[in-house]
Amino acid sequence: MGEGFALRWVANHEIYIGSREASKAKTAADAYMSTANSVIASEMKGRIDGSDNASLAGLADVLILSIPYDSIQHTCSSMKDH
Repeated sequence: MGEGFALRWVANHEIYIGSREASKAKTAADAYMSTANSVIASEMKGRIDGSDNASLAGLADVLILSIPYDSIQHTCSSMKDH
């Protein structure tokens, strides 16, 4: 889901991909930016970059939490137990 948001919003916004590991976020951001360049390069006003979560938290006006779909069920199931 995060990739989908990034690819749609980069047309008009600066997008930052975060992760606990900056290198993982940077790798994802580079891949997303490559896709964006191949699809909407002529219309793109933003860019996609990545870093660690703590570094990015203060940069954003809006933060979106996007987790893998497989993790959603696990999280929801554990909440029912409380």
